Parts: sequence; C-alpha cells; structure tokens
Amino acid sequence: MLTSKFLTSSRKKSRHQGGFTLIEVAVVIGVVAILSSALLAYSRQNNRQIQLISSAIRLENIISRAQFLSLQSYFGSESVCAQGVRIDGPNQEVFIYEVGERQGIDGCLNGTDREIVKNRLLFEKYTYVKNNDNRLEGGTNTLSFKSGEIELKPSDDVVDIVFVPPLPVVVINGDVSSAPVEVGVSATFQDGDGETEWDIPLTINKEGKIDVNLRGK
Repeated sequence: MLTSKFLTSSRKKSRHQGGFTLIEVAVVIGVVAILSSALLAYSRQNNRQIQLISSAIRLENIISRAQFLSLQSYFGSESVCAQGVRIDGPNQEVFIYEVGERQGIDGCLNGTDREIVKNRLLFEKYTYVKNNDNRLEGGTNTLSFKSGEIELKPSDDVVDIVFVPPLPVVVINGDVSSAPVEVGVSATFQDGDGETEWDIPLTINKEGKIDVNLRGK
C-alpha cells in the first residue's frame, strides 16, 4: 500500500516538473519576439541619431577647413584668390573649391577693409564657377548625402560661402554684408506616433563664426 502511494506521488511530481506546457512555450516565444523587435527598432533609431550628429560635425569641419585653407592660399599661389564651400541642396553634396581670378578683377582682392570699400561689388563674383574654379576632391574636402539616410538642408537650394584672406572676409552668396545663413542636416525617425523629423542646424555669420545646435530642433 505504501509502495503504491509512493509511486503515484512520484508520477504526479514527475508530470508537474517535467517542463513547460505548449501554451507556456508559446507565451515565452511571443514575449521574446516582441522584446527583440523593440530592441531592434531602438538600435536602428540610435544608429540614425549617431549618423545625424556625425554628419553635422563633419559639415562644420569642412567649413572650418575652407577658412583655414584661405589663409594658406594667401601665402601661396597668386592664382588662388580665396577658398569657398558650396553647399548644394539639390545634389545633396558639399565641397571646397579654390576661387581663381575673376574677369574684371585686377588680380585677387586681398581682403583688407580698404579693398572691401573699393571693390565691394566685385565680391558678388565670388561664387562657384565650374570652369574657372578648382573643386577639391578627397574625404576632407567633400561630403555626400546621396544615400538618403541623412538629408542636407541649406536655407537656399545652393549656398556659397567664400573666405577671402587674410582676415578672412566672408562672402555668403556673393554678399559681403549678408545676414547669417543657415545650413544643416536632417533625419526622419520612426516612433509610436509615426515619423518624427530631427534637424541639426548650423549657422554661419558674416564674421565666419559657426554655431551648431547638436540638440536639434
């Protein structure tokens, strides 16, 4: 009798401790799938944010590099009058270019206050001329947004920022006295409410100061 009760009790414990039921397994798999998809979505969004911030920093660096190169050009070749940055919205690209001598300008303007007063209107010619100016190539001189993941968003379709040494004088779209111009980068994120756009603006003023708002807007 005792042996029979012991065997019966052992079978009950064995059935109870033998593993999960089919329903329990299905619930666990469902929970794991939900958590995995949420983690994947978060990872993608986090990666896009890193890409956006990195693109804004690279855009700032390429503008700063043009400023630095303008000082080099002042002590270098006489055929290079200035250094410019073209921010091309329709083509989603940014590149540095060497500004060559312009027709109607006797040599290069040297960027002093006297030259600005004397030749103010001549600075209007200081925008990118494809067949006259030398576009620089290479990773430090160009930036492409053609992949579509990050969008280049200048305030105008095309923005030309030219640095005329030695000050340098900043010529924005051919205007010495221009108000600050805004360029920037943008990305779209998926969230619970749909799509959210995050912009990181960069502002360049007529003194050449660059302000970057990495917090976005």
